[in-house]
Amino acid sequence: MQLGYESLKGLDRDRLLAAVEPVLLAHGVEAVELIWRSDQRGWVLYLTVERADSVDPATGVTLDLCADISKDLSAALDVAEAIAAPRYRLEVAPRASSVRCIRCVIMLASRASR
Repeated sequence: MQLGYESLKGLDRDRLLAAVEPVLLAHGVEAVELIWRSDQRGWVLYLTVERADSVDPATGVTLDLCADISKDLSAALDVAEAIAAPRYRLEVAPRASSVRCIRCVIMLASRASR
């Protein structure tokens, strides 16, 4: 998977991409940015996506699509155990900066089984 920008310090890049790529293919989008960082609220995995087959890559990347990707990616990351942090947020957004306000956030709580 080609990314325009990535910052995955502290994560197993190969394991993470192995979980991300099939989800994106299933939704017909490509990753532009994949960033793992901390902020005042904790850890966040930020994913920016686009539709590669579109003249305007953000066209067709809707709030519903971002929510669907977030839901599926959350499950895939759990199964792959790609992120060891007990709590983190997953944010999926379209590429275009004008629509970055369309952001889906899922708070992932630590699981007792880990």
